Amino acid sequence: MIRLARPEDDEDLRAILRENSMAGDIALTFEREPNYFIAARVEASEQQIVVGEDPVTKTVVGMGSRSIRTLYINGQARPFGYLSQFRISPEYRAMRRGFTQAWQMMKELHQDGRTPFYYTSIIEDNLPARRLLTRGLPGLPTYLEYARMHTLALYSRRRKKHTQPPGGLRIQRGSAQTQAAILDCLQRNLPRYQFAPHWDAALLFSPQDTPGLSPEDFFIALDGDIAVGCIALWDQGAFKQTVVRGYTKRVRYFRWAINLTAGPLGLPTLPREHAKLKHAYASHLAVDRDDPGVYDALLRTLYNHAVEEGFLYFVIGLCDHHPFLERTRDAYAHIDYPSLLYLVHWDADQDPRAVLDDRLPAPEMAIL
Repeated sequence: MIRLARPEDDEDLRAILRENSMAGDIALTFEREPNYFIAARVEASEQQIVVGEDPVTKTVVGMGSRSIRTLYINGQARPFGYLSQFRISPEYRAMRRGFTQAWQMMKELHQDGRTPFYYTSIIEDNLPARRLLTRGLPGLPTYLEYARMHTLALYSRRRKKHTQPPGGLRIQRGSAQTQAAILDCLQRNLPRYQFAPHWDAALLFSPQDTPGLSPEDFFIALDGDIAVGCIALWDQGAFKQTVVRGYTKRVRYFRWAINLTAGPLGLPTLPREHAKLKHAYASHLAVDRDDPGVYDALLRTLYNHAVEEGFLYFVIGLCDHHPFLERTRDAYAHIDYPSLLYLVHWDADQDPRAVLDDRLPAPEMAIL
């Protein structure tokens, strides 16, 4: 049975996330404890979660999410769609009929006209998902590859030397008094990118939409009273977690040696299985004219703060050709998780790529 999720499905939805790990030498799950819907609200206040229910046990065994939030598209703030959280319990993955029915419901939801098409992200190494969704199967929308993103996990083990901002600017921690300057910086810079979120005063520090985020989590570059750059360290551990579910036999065997040498090299150790990884997001990045000196100073300040707060790593998302991508890779030890952005649509006569201008994509990883 295919239907929309209800609040009482919370436990089943969280169980599906625990059961679906990202394959690799380290098996990771991306979980939403203690309540699935708290994290879902961060993604978008307008969200429809399609679930598949076992007709016998009445247990939710699969899900997918359609979200609508205001993003910048060609420089204009407008409602736009994002597809995500497609998961199915392992023992039900062969049930192709339910998969097709779920997409039929997604198509019916799309008829509300809230968005012309969607974007979605798939990890580059997830070849089975990419092959399945881009195969042109009956009933499925069309997936068009659009851009390549890099989720950089920057290790934060040791403090680094302070980076001086250019031109007499100063780096300052955010406060209640600088909220307006932060908002102005975001609204001035984010329209230069596709799929960047639109923030307003009601949304930016909302307990429901941005739980755990406060003005003090920001660092800003000030020219007088004007914020010419900003970035935040957003700890989402209270409602979203990354959990180590296991290691390959080879990594498990050598884990002790890896941990013995990691500390002196300034690299993170491999935690025990089922441990939560203490990490945060480098979010709300905005820099006037993409000034590299301002970015370097902001990121270095954020990095040292992450070290002081004891985060194992923090995550920042940048696309291919972003002016800050290579600077970040060169300056910090990191793991790069590439993913592909796809444009998704049901209109056979439409090519969404023709609608978008040449602005670089900058979806906010902290809300995906």
